[in-house]
Amino acid sequence: MKTMTTQRKEEGTERWLESTRDRHRNRTVRFAIPYFLSSSIFLVFLLLPHTAWTMVIVDAGWDLFETTQPTTFMGVSFTGVPLGNFDFGGTAGNQSTGSSDTIIERQGPATVPNTPPSDTAPPIDIEFVGLQLKSVDPADFGAGLDDHFITLQPGTPSTGQMSITFDDVFGGTFDSFINVAFDLRIGALNGPIIFSDVLQLSANSVPWGRTAPPEAFLINGVNYLLNGFDNTADFWAGGPNGGPWSSFTEQHPSGAKHTVHTATVPEPGSLLLFGSGFVGLIGSRSRRANSLFL
Repeated sequence: MKTMTTQRKEEGTERWLESTRDRHRNRTVRFAIPYFLSSSIFLVFLLLPHTAWTMVIVDAGWDLFETTQPTTFMGVSFTGVPLGNFDFGGTAGNQSTGSSDTIIERQGPATVPNTPPSDTAPPIDIEFVGLQLKSVDPADFGAGLDDHFITLQPGTPSTGQMSITFDDVFGGTFDSFINVAFDLRIGALNGPIIFSDVLQLSANSVPWGRTAPPEAFLINGVNYLLNGFDNTADFWAGGPNGGPWSSFTEQHPSGAKHTVHTATVPEPGSLLLFGSGFVGLIGSRSRRANSLFL
């Protein structure tokens, strides 16, 4: 038979063991609940479709173009005259622009709230901010046979819109229209104005991609590394992702055409061919304040 003392010891030991088991169960529950909740939230986040947490973007920036053929106005062929430099404002400031004779500013970001395929962003505003063209041969527009030049009208914005379609995160196509307010000048870029008008040019289903074409003229924060660190927000018009880069044409129903491709790094000394005969006017509003990321 157990003595009274032994029985009390056993009962005390049993109570101690039960108390220890209760404390362990409570501690396990107390730590398991937050762990379970946090793990569950993380799992749900991973399993959510990309539409819930991914945004694909083309940042605001500038497209630097070089005019090529066919480019015509009233049946006369025109070629580009390099701008030389342009004031982009903000931290970019005044920059050399390579072979660029045409600059278009995309004034806001284009975004789609999910990972494509095939999603079109809301239209963004664009503006022709630089343009210099010269007739390939002397022509007569009513003021005599001479070289003629096309520049933008100072003080009259040349504005339009662009709709960017994302076929995937690496590129797609775009449609655009732009109302070009231009002056036709005789003799020089700053010669007498013999004609002024506004012409709407449009382009449709033009391919674009993230990677700069070979020999492209790059300016950080202007047309390259727009987000500051990689090309995932960049926009290069005229060629599909991974495919050949080519020119594209903006045109008017009257037959006027402006064909361009991405501006390139000029051959040494090539810009000097234009320096002696032409004044490098940019018929546009100067950029003295950073208009990126409105």
